Amino acid sequence: MVYREERLADAFVTLGGAGAEFEAARLPYVLVRRCDELLAADGVGVLLADPDGTVRAPAASHENVRVMQLVQI
Repeated sequence: MVYREERLADAFVTLGGAGAEFEAARLPYVLVRRCDELLAADGVGVLLADPDGTVRAPAASHENVRVMQLVQI
């Protein structure tokens, strides 16, 4: 059985030590997937804002989260 702490450590290694071969565009999807696995949440989403204030919703764990993100934008 894999303990939660081991899974959390593995998530940090994956997100932080991916190196040059890791596609930056995949990062939100990996983050959402890992948070969905580790947290007791109904859904997970990522919102990103660029320097001029434009907000994007690049990843969501479920369609209802995606809808919520779009409402918030």
